Amino acid sequence: MKKLFMLSLVFMLVAAIFVGCGAQQDAQPGTDAGTGDAPAPKGDVVTLNMFQFKVEIAEDLQNMINEFEQEHPNIKVKLETVGGGADYGAALKAKFAAGEKPDIFNNGGFKELELWKEHLADLSNEPWAAHVLPIGKRPMTDEDGVLYGMPVNLEGYGFIYNKDLFEQAGITEKPTTISELQAAAQKLKDAGIDAFSAGYAEWWVIGQHLLNVAFAQQDDPEAFIQGLYDGSETMVGNKAFQDFKKVLDTEIGFASGTPLTTDYNTQVTLFASGQAAMLQQGNWTENMIYQINPDINMASCRFLYLMMKQQRIVCL
Repeated sequence: MKKLFMLSLVFMLVAAIFVGCGAQQDAQPGTDAGTGDAPAPKGDVVTLNMFQFKVEIAEDLQNMINEFEQEHPNIKVKLETVGGGADYGAALKAKFAAGEKPDIFNNGGFKELELWKEHLADLSNEPWAAHVLPIGKRPMTDEDGVLYGMPVNLEGYGFIYNKDLFEQAGITEKPTTISELQAAAQKLKDAGIDAFSAGYAEWWVIGQHLLNVAFAQQDDPEAFIQGLYDGSETMVGNKAFQDFKKVLDTEIGFASGTPLTTDYNTQVTLFASGQAAMLQQGNWTENMIYQINPDINMASCRFLYLMMKQQRIVCL
């Protein structure tokens, strides 16, 4: 079974689920809303609208919903997925503006929690809350200690690389430092191979993933961020951000096409089809890559918080 193992100790991507506004009730007493051997519901059927951005899990999530509805015939869940190359945040705002507020939706926590807090339910006393690790609660917990979301996933990201293209370029040792990454990119270019498939038309590829590495490398990331707000800290001249720029410049300098206008789907397709040797993305791309190229010979390099303090990149 093919697996792409990518773990990041830098950033915990939390897809937080909340119950927000009231659920819609369809007054259909006695109607068989289930399928198969599901019992007919007795009383009103409650419909929950779920809006989420993980396109790679949409099919599996729908299968889970189907099983849930079999066990709970009085509850219907309508799933809508907007993500990947689409702007989920803008789509969510449009939903609220149109009066179509979803009952369950994704949120990234922290500042995003502040943005949507007025619409969220207090989940602090839910039975599962006691089992969530503190790091999983933090993004969705406000200053009063109220928990507004349930973490549902832990993801990793870094560089995925095509082992066959590395071999064609004569790269026998996987790069473990930024300078070695630059040298590998040059070898690929000399062999007529684009080193990177970069999709910077999506803000989150830089702004949420790569840039986060530089924040995580600070001695006290939270204090550093607060310092940026009050003016006592700056990114200018900061070693971690200088290293971030080196990685960014390397990607753009050795990338296929026009990285600043390349969207997510194009970025992943370029790598999966063998048109570029490396892809800066995460484990969520695995399904799409294998759908395009089931036989691709790939592995991953992951950014590790402690290792990156010595400008190191770990490859598998």
